[in-house]
Amino acid sequence: TGYVYCKAAPQLCLTASSTRVESTLLGTESAVSGFAVCMQKKSLGNPGQVWRCTPEATIYSEAYPNLLLTYLGNKRSVDDCSTDVNNSSAGPSGGAAFLIVADPLLKKYKSAQRFAFKQENFHNLGQWKKTEHSNPEWNKLAYSWPVRADGQLNKEYDWPMEGFIIPNAPPLQKPGSNLEISGTTPVRLRVLKNFEPNVDLAVSVVGPNLTNFLHTCTGLLNLPHAARRLFDSQGRELFTIQNLERDALVYVSCGEAWAGTSVSRIEQKRRFLLNQLSADVAKIQQYCSLRNPEDFVLEVNGPLAPNSGLTVNKLWSPVSGPHLETNEGSQTKGSSDQPLTAHQRAHKGSEERLNSLKWPWERLVNVSNSMDMDDPEANKYTDRDLYEKFKPQTINRVTRDMFQQFEYVNEYIALAADQNLVLSVSETEGRVTSVVLAKRRPDDINQRWIIKENGEIQARHKQNMVLTVIMPATTPDGHACLSFAGCPVVIQTRCSSAYGRSHQMWLYDGETGLIKAFHSDTQDKEITAANRADVCTYAITRGAEIDQPGYLVEIDGQQHHMCMSCARALRGRYKVQRLPPNTSFHCAMGDAKKLQIQQAGSFKVLNNKVDLSTFEADISLQYWRDTLHNLKQQTSVQTIMKEISAARTVITVKVMAYKNGEGRLRKGELICGSSIAGILANCTSRLGLSSAARRMYLEDGSVVLDIDDLVKFATENCKTEMINSILQKGDHYSQHTKEEHKSIQERDKLLENIDLPPLDVILRAPIEVWVSSGKAFVSPETVESKEENFRKKRQFRAQVCQALEIEKHILRQLKGRRLEQKKPAVYRSTLSSQQPVVIEQQWQAPTVEEQDKHLSIEKLQTHLSEIRANQQEGKVVFKGVNLQSKLYDQPNMKRVAVFPNGMSADKSVYVWGKHYTGNFGQCIFEAELLETALHIIRYGWQKD
Repeated sequence: TGYVYCKAAPQLCLTASSTRVESTLLGTESAVSGFAVCMQKKSLGNPGQVWRCTPEATIYSEAYPNLLLTYLGNKRSVDDCSTDVNNSSAGPSGGAAFLIVADPLLKKYKSAQRFAFKQENFHNLGQWKKTEHSNPEWNKLAYSWPVRADGQLNKEYDWPMEGFIIPNAPPLQKPGSNLEISGTTPVRLRVLKNFEPNVDLAVSVVGPNLTNFLHTCTGLLNLPHAARRLFDSQGRELFTIQNLERDALVYVSCGEAWAGTSVSRIEQKRRFLLNQLSADVAKIQQYCSLRNPEDFVLEVNGPLAPNSGLTVNKLWSPVSGPHLETNEGSQTKGSSDQPLTAHQRAHKGSEERLNSLKWPWERLVNVSNSMDMDDPEANKYTDRDLYEKFKPQTINRVTRDMFQQFEYVNEYIALAADQNLVLSVSETEGRVTSVVLAKRRPDDINQRWIIKENGEIQARHKQNMVLTVIMPATTPDGHACLSFAGCPVVIQTRCSSAYGRSHQMWLYDGETGLIKAFHSDTQDKEITAANRADVCTYAITRGAEIDQPGYLVEIDGQQHHMCMSCARALRGRYKVQRLPPNTSFHCAMGDAKKLQIQQAGSFKVLNNKVDLSTFEADISLQYWRDTLHNLKQQTSVQTIMKEISAARTVITVKVMAYKNGEGRLRKGELICGSSIAGILANCTSRLGLSSAARRMYLEDGSVVLDIDDLVKFATENCKTEMINSILQKGDHYSQHTKEEHKSIQERDKLLENIDLPPLDVILRAPIEVWVSSGKAFVSPETVESKEENFRKKRQFRAQVCQALEIEKHILRQLKGRRLEQKKPAVYRSTLSSQQPVVIEQQWQAPTVEEQDKHLSIEKLQTHLSEIRANQQEGKVVFKGVNLQSKLYDQPNMKRVAVFPNGMSADKSVYVWGKHYTGNFGQCIFEAELLETALHIIRYGWQKD
């Protein structure tokens, strides 16, 4: 009958209403308009409730036979209790619309209009086997479809069919199958280049499908790049040629948008040049957004339950992460509770710490003295068993970090929160195999993993398959900021190259349970991002040969090594063959002028004109952004072409960088770069400067402002060295001849006639530079001279110090021997009546030799102090603020309360003055004294 009704409410049928809806497909910007589909009471004779199926797995209503049932991708959540009625995608009752009937969509959105039936009637299992299709995906998913290939109903089913309607179903016919191609006839069309207004130049091209048609157009129209897009005469993009009339006029492009026929040829050429430059800038922008992924870890996408996928996401910080409420192990990241306040977190932490200090029996015994006190709500019911059976289930609270913590035990990668959930490989066809959560099964080899020391995580069942992050899809316009957040994780064939496989490198941290993604060096990440963003790797390596994925391209009978991006652009025009593993090379498109081949690589106009190395990528991107913005304001094609062609080839120089003020005393750092800003940024990191590098000096003290200054200095230095080598060869000349060669005129002649080697040969030797954070230049000769003087002074002091230490050592030995021997004293008589006997040579008194050593040590110490005083450099004394200047001169005027002597203090008046004389004169006037005041006496004190 064509009715689709609900089993729970048979009186309600699926109905195509008359409410107009305008919305977009979920996850895309594709606008869709149509009529909302809702559930209404069954009404006989209503064509909006009668539905028909087609052999293409689509459904339409008899009320709108030209419109197909379309799933918008929305999902109803618990919070969708009420919806804005004025919403553009609202249904007839004010709620959100999930299904509409709309015009047939484009091919890339066609899955939103494909449906399948999933039968769930246990009385007739296996009905899906009666479906007529050629796609094996329908068998794996056990999908059914009620229509045969000829459009008639399949009578082998048990009618009526009962089950679910599944959106986004795979095609009934497998792509490329004979059933799909059968009946397809080639179509002949008249083709013009994009921007071509002359219709007489159209070329007739015949092709069975769009892919073959575009491939034929590339050769017949002699396009600079492979044909990518097809437009009709109205500017609408075509995704198939089967419905076009014979000899219809179409326009083909290499990826750029349709230009139109009403635009002048000059404007078309201007747009063409700007589109090419915009495409190159978009590639650079996408590369810069992907080249340095940091803090990405493996994460579960969805609930902590079987069949949940895996993605990579930023490392979650527990500082501001909300708690996630779950029910019976079905956790979802969308249902989050209110975050705890600081006071609540402090209470929780103190309670956890208190519980950790208790003994195990205290935790069990001291919880409560009565079992009835565990749940106060249970005391309200007479039957406790029934209450425990039917009471609301407790809510488990988990945090976001549980979705990112894993444990690697016995070749299983299990969730730290649930050891029964492990990573498993889902069985699908093709090179890309998804990785999901599954319940642990000891006999399933698809759940076994090997974490190698080099960072790869291999699948046990296939040693050449490793865990891989799917790179984000790039966009032609480059406006979207690409990120690895949310990219799915699958297993793919292991990349054998040393560079270009950072998306397959991981690091398992056993302490935190995190599996960190992109655990590789910087160059590996940059090569991986370049291959994804369609950027030539020569712009990154600058001629260095590295082990990277590449192809062997045959051009004019000669074979050249190309990177993946350039080989992808040349595919279809030249013979391309994959290089064997572990082949080191640099892309030949960077040396296109030397090799005399056409510059037709991944870049359209910026080939070998940008430097995308680590410290130069952001600078190059900003420069070409500004250049593109300025060129868009230009109206002259000649100006635009001149600006683009005038962009010179990137010149990479090598510098031997030293810290300013250290001369050549320490080993310098060899740094390569193509701009001063990039070299300074690299010097800041390599030299370990405390602040950012701001200035760069040459050996003669001149400041380097541009890369041309370095090139000029290297050229002049090369000339000088060659002239000196020529002059040194003149040993057989006479002394007079040597003096003539050393004259200025002869030297100038040599400079004019000398033949310099090529610039790339000159720039092979590094240029010595000194980098500072803003301080003035200190000559290396001055530094070396100070160092030499310091060494001489230190050697002078060292000799005196050594002699002083020797004398001290001898003195200690003499004293030790005297104390050890302890010889008795000698009594000697004298003629003195006061002291007739004198004690001599007692062991406690120092000997004469010791006294001489004491005197020698004192002389050496005095001499050493004089040496240090003379060698001490004058310290710079900071005088500070001169308080004696007039700027800081404080006024000396004082205010004094005075009254005549002998009178009350209540009659005092205030007078101002700088000295006694001034105060006395004012006292006569203010205090009304009869005579001049001679003395001032402090109140309660004596006379001053």
